[in-house]
Amino acid sequence: AWLLQDVQGFAQAAVILPALSVTLLLGAPVVFLGAEAQRQGRYDLFAQSETASSAVAVVTGIALAVAGFGVWSFVGMEFVRSLTRLAILAMRVRVWPRLR
Repeated sequence: AWLLQDVQGFAQAAVILPALSVTLLLGAPVVFLGAEAQRQGRYDLFAQSETASSAVAVVTGIALAVAGFGVWSFVGMEFVRSLTRLAILAMRVRVWPRLR
């Protein structure tokens, strides 16, 4: 982010990158739960979580943009996408992978 703040036209991107990095923390458990779903052969669950999270993210992004949040609507979109996917997989997989 600090590299982008001095580049002309990227000042807003430098501001949102730290906030957007929170989605990486939500994405980490999604990887483990997605791997567990694949190990169980539940590819339908994997596809359903991706479809639902994308739909919720688009609706959220449009609502935030219309409400005047500007570039922050993208941050909201990605946050909601990651959170929705995590919630669906956590509820449906019901097994947290363990290190063996």
